Amino acid sequence: MSRAELRVLVFHRAVGFVHQSIPVAVAALVELGERHGFGVDTTDEPDRFTAGLGDYDALVFVHTSGNVLPELPQRRALEAYMAAGGGFLGIHAASSM
Repeated sequence: MSRAELRVLVFHRAVGFVHQSIPVAVAALVELGERHGFGVDTTDEPDRFTAGLGDYDALVFVHTSGNVLPELPQRRALEAYMAAGGGFLGIHAASSM
C-alpha cells in the first residue's frame, strides 16, 4: 500500500473539558498528511462512526473528553473497527470516555 492510499480519521470531540489546543493539534495532523502524502479527514461528529470506518487505516482521537460516543451503535462501530485490526492513536486524554 502506498502512502497515497493511506487514510486516517482525526476525531476531536470534547463534551467535558475542552482543550484549547484542539485546533492546533488537528491542523498539525492535516499538515503531516499533506507533507507525507496520506489522506486526513477530521470530524467531531460521533455519527461518523456509524457511517462506516472501513475507508480508514487508522483513527486518531485528539484531546477527546467526556462521553464522545454517546450511542451504543457508535461504540460498537469503534469496537468492531479495532477488532478487525484497524489502527488507533490516542493523543492526550483520548481514552477518558
